[in-house]
Amino acid sequence: MKRRRVLVDSSFVDDLVDPAARDHDDARRVFEQLIGEYEIGRTVLFSLAPGADSVGDSRRAAVLRVCDVVQPRRWLTREGGRVVREHPETGQGRATSLVLMRRLGIGEIATFDGFFADHGIPTVPGRGNCHPNEQQPDTNGETFAKRSGRGTAN
Repeated sequence: MKRRRVLVDSSFVDDLVDPAARDHDDARRVFEQLIGEYEIGRTVLFSLAPGADSVGDSRRAAVLRVCDVVQPRRWLTREGGRVVREHPETGQGRATSLVLMRRLGIGEIATFDGFFADHGIPTVPGRGNCHPNEQQPDTNGETFAKRSGRGTAN
């Protein structure tokens, strides 16, 4: 049986590998639930705290979605403003199921570049990117603010 890919956000990964992180225990617990059944991937989506307008207001990030199909997407590693490595085969998945997110009790989620808008994932203002090393502008923050009733996006 083929395992489905689970995409997690970068803050979740940071918490998982750093024992001193504020949410390390939560991250470890969720990871242990997932590791036997799913292949772990990575993307930049954020779990928003209740009432949050941006990722700056988010208390912690979590595993966000399950992906059955992974599409190749190029990204770069930068150091000091210059490209040091290219990763042409890194997968950025297309969301096909939010079942796992619901099962784990994860609430509202959002991204920053509108890439997942066709899956009903809203965009919020913030340090917008598809990957931690690819800065991209926010494209849909105002839509999220109106939809969520949380005021006007900057």
